[in-house]
Amino acid sequence: MNNSNFRIGIWNSQHVVEKSAATGIARALLENECHVMARLAGVNAPRIIDVDTSNSTLIMRRAFLPGRTLAETPKVEWPTLLTKLKENVATSHLAGFIHGDLKPENLIVNGRNITPVDWEHALQIGRGIADLPLRAASLGTSDPRLIWAKGVVSRDLDHYSIDRMFDISH
Repeated sequence: MNNSNFRIGIWNSQHVVEKSAATGIARALLENECHVMARLAGVNAPRIIDVDTSNSTLIMRRAFLPGRTLAETPKVEWPTLLTKLKENVATSHLAGFIHGDLKPENLIVNGRNITPVDWEHALQIGRGIADLPLRAASLGTSDPRLIWAKGVVSRDLDHYSIDRMFDISH
């Protein structure tokens, strides 16, 4: 995450991932992640445990998800997991958001469950891509429309990323 701090630890007897950012792009991305994850309420994203703005630094603590990233998962398991992911992201799409940066490193696998993390690049469906102040561009998985700032945010952008991961799995 751009110039922010990230750590895994214990907070109030809970295993958490803590992200913090004071200013600039890192703060804007973390604010976006907090907003979207709060709207999704833990349905298809990790549950937010605490948000603190003391000392002008934004600190977000979310539930730690045990497991491994999709990148660390044998590729033979990817097709089944990616099919499940496509079903899972439909929930966030119905809430009006796309993840915006689906890639193997941003997906936590635990058994047969797959959960997107790192929602800082989430985008509201229907916005013009060229009008967005920030957007992810991950080579190999990002839709070219995001990279070149063309069109409107739609669920197709997440589906493109999932389809590219299907391609990688073969």
